[in-house]
Amino acid sequence: MLSLGFILWLIPLVLIWVRYDNMPHASNVLFAILLLPFVMLDEILRFSGLLPEFPFLIGVFQFIPVLLAAQVYLAMHNMLIEKPVHNKWVHKAIATFFFVAQVPFLLFSDEAKVALFSNPPMGAIADNWPFYVYYMFINFAILIYALKIDDMVKEYDFHLSDQVVDITQYELPETMKLFSGLVSISFGAILLVIVTALNLIQFSYWQGIISLLHFGIFYVIILLLLQRRRYSPCPIDAEDLSDRTYSEEEMRLTLAKAERAIIRNKLYKALGLRLRTLADLAEIEPKDLAVATRSILNRNFRAYMYHYRLEYAKKIILRSDIKISAIAKRLGFTSEKVLSEMFVKYVQNMASDDALSQEEHDRLMHRKN
Repeated sequence: MLSLGFILWLIPLVLIWVRYDNMPHASNVLFAILLLPFVMLDEILRFSGLLPEFPFLIGVFQFIPVLLAAQVYLAMHNMLIEKPVHNKWVHKAIATFFFVAQVPFLLFSDEAKVALFSNPPMGAIADNWPFYVYYMFINFAILIYALKIDDMVKEYDFHLSDQVVDITQYELPETMKLFSGLVSISFGAILLVIVTALNLIQFSYWQGIISLLHFGIFYVIILLLLQRRRYSPCPIDAEDLSDRTYSEEEMRLTLAKAERAIIRNKLYKALGLRLRTLADLAEIEPKDLAVATRSILNRNFRAYMYHYRLEYAKKIILRSDIKISAIAKRLGFTSEKVLSEMFVKYVQNMASDDALSQEEHDRLMHRKN
């Protein structure tokens, strides 16, 4: 069993070694991998009969699940948000609090610690309430982290079109959105502690079950964080998009710089283009460009770049006989149908604004049909 556990632990360790330089959250994931085995240390000692041999290790690492939850939160933040985490000390303080809170238990005699972990308490709240409360608060802290991660993922998804063009390349896979599992496990662990404390069930392995659940869910989360994928830490947030302190002249200057960069670098042909990439090439701030496209053009970044892509598609269609399916693939549209539908709408809008001649309009409609 120990050999199997060691092999399972080696899998994420090898993956992080191979992919470390390509992940913005690599340091947090590596730390989480190194911490993971300590979640099960007490159970390993108990089931191997080694508790009396290593009493000084018993209960030392009970705070590790909270530290793991903090590392997962920081990893997700670094993966999804460009701005640094504010108040990092808070996360260190939370982990330190749970470590200090277990110190009184660590001062127990070796015999008392061995007895307590060999047969975890059930009922007798008056005598064992510190033990129950500690476990409840650990899982409550994990629950809070899980809810914050879930909110972060939803916020990222909601604003994805404000910072990338080809959203399918940067969308989180469905499995990455399963942090609700961490919510369920932490909430279930709290309920298990309560029913055990109230002696509603007689289950002597409740502590081991909680440790096993923690190990399992964090192991799966670590593997999800190690998936090979594109990363796009968002350089803006909701407050940036609602900023109204810019003058119209400033915003139009920003758009002019962006357009020059797009044409100079032919970014309308760049698949996977990000707001940060364009902003750096145009030597402007991502926030300035996001606000300008919203306020002046009433578009998000994706729609803003689609204008240039469709203009480029129009030129290709008018000047060559290239199939629309080939153009769609070249410009990153998911299918010929998607490009055709968007293109027809674009042409109709252009025609209504007298931006196209009737001859061009008829020719484009004929290519669609």
